[in-house]
Amino acid sequence: MKRTFVTLCVTAAIVAMPALAAPDASAHDLLQKIQFQAVTTERDAGRLNSYTSDQLDWMAQGLELTKIQDDVNALGRTVRRVQMEDANAMTPDQQATLNRIGRRVNLLANDTQDAILYGRSHRDLLWNPGYNQDVQLLYQNSERLVHEAHTVLQREG
Repeated sequence: MKRTFVTLCVTAAIVAMPALAAPDASAHDLLQKIQFQAVTTERDAGRLNSYTSDQLDWMAQGLELTKIQDDVNALGRTVRRVQMEDANAMTPDQQATLNRIGRRVNLLANDTQDAILYGRSHRDLLWNPGYNQDVQLLYQNSERLVHEAHTVLQREG
């Protein structure tokens, strides 16, 4: 939880910085948006992960999964926008990282959907190690996404 708070503070500082005056400023702004959305997803996935440890009921976990699903959908829209509108303005390194981010967002979408489907059909078995591993994987993939987004922005600076 402490790490997530630090990540949020770092991200807030990065987002507050003015965009670079380079020709790819729009791509930079969208990459910052992706990073902010990734941090939001990581925070929500971390909360869900703590819910499985505390063995909270399906209602609490289902609400958190819905937030994560919304987060991932927003990330997917932003990634697609960058790919469609700003890919030509990006450096090859940014494009490669954006492709990795897109794949990670797809993994998160699959992880989230798997957890939702399991939870809906096994509301009384949320203590199951398989479900807990799925939630842990969701959290780990969200952490990796934050790292990838941060890395591409750091290379620009």
